[in-house]
Amino acid sequence: MASMDEIFQKIIDSNFSDLKGLTVDASVPVPQYIVNEIIEVALQGNKNIEYCRVSIGVQNRVSVKLKTTMLPWSLDLKLRLFKSVDLVRSPRIRASLENNLLLGKLGSFFKVLPKGINLYGNQVVVDI
Repeated sequence: MASMDEIFQKIIDSNFSDLKGLTVDASVPVPQYIVNEIIEVALQGNKNIEYCRVSIGVQNRVSVKLKTTMLPWSLDLKLRLFKSVDLVRSPRIRASLENNLLLGKLGSFFKVLPKGINLYGNQVVVDI
């Protein structure tokens, strides 16, 4: 008789093919410092953004302090994250921009945003 570990390893080794139709409702808390480390790595070599720091608040609210080379001041952006992540294509996080809508649109128009970050109206989409 196989052990539970062996059964789980068999499922993992087959890329979950025995579990067709599987859906998962999960919550994965990611600490603020890890988010900022990921952003720092993603922005390496980007000449348009000097720095970006994220603060995570309650109720899916995120504050972003962003400094671009195109403006003499930094931007304080307020975002509300959507509760789900799109995993169908590449993982995508969606958020609605709650302030500085005009500056966000200008940043998108002038291609200040790094590859993988797009604005659609007041919605920010980040490809992970």
